[in-house]
Amino acid sequence: ERTRTFMNMHTQYIACETCHFRPENVQLSYQWQDTRDASSVRVKPELFRQALKPEDKNRKTLPAKKEITQPAKGINPFYKISPYYQKQPVSLRNSEIFAQETKKIWQQDSRLDIKAERRALIHAPLSKKGPECKACHTDKESLLNLSDLGATAYQAEKIHNNIIAQFFARYKEKDQRIRIINLLR
Repeated sequence: ERTRTFMNMHTQYIACETCHFRPENVQLSYQWQDTRDASSVRVKPELFRQALKPEDKNRKTLPAKKEITQPAKGINPFYKISPYYQKQPVSLRNSEIFAQETKKIWQQDSRLDIKAERRALIHAPLSKKGPECKACHTDKESLLNLSDLGATAYQAEKIHNNIIAQFFARYKEKDQRIRIINLLR
């Protein structure tokens, strides 16, 4: 529970199913996907929304302000890392009958019991709790193969050694108090 806020921040670039669709004894792969239509997206390091390489420490002048504040260009907010099974996306496509029926229920049916039933059906194969931070933020048997997803070696290192994931890894017991000051250590 204490990591939920940080975990949910991942939804900017990781589909919900990546963490919450965890079938037993099933080998999933992961790819970038346009979540609007479940189409595959060509991998490129820019999709990770972080620096591609270390900044030049020998730089004598500060970069121009526009370099610092300019948002990443060309990154579609619907591009997310999503699970695949046997090279097919796990998520529904908008063109599928079930998706169309669900849309119709949401738009035309005002009965809350019908909507609740459909919502339960959609969420039935999902687990409530996702994996721990260390499932992805490690260079040893990570859930996601970052190089296959297009990350540079520098990006992969930064993701594997994420300071927030390391911070939460220190807290083993549920009743252990979290002290934000410890994040700086």
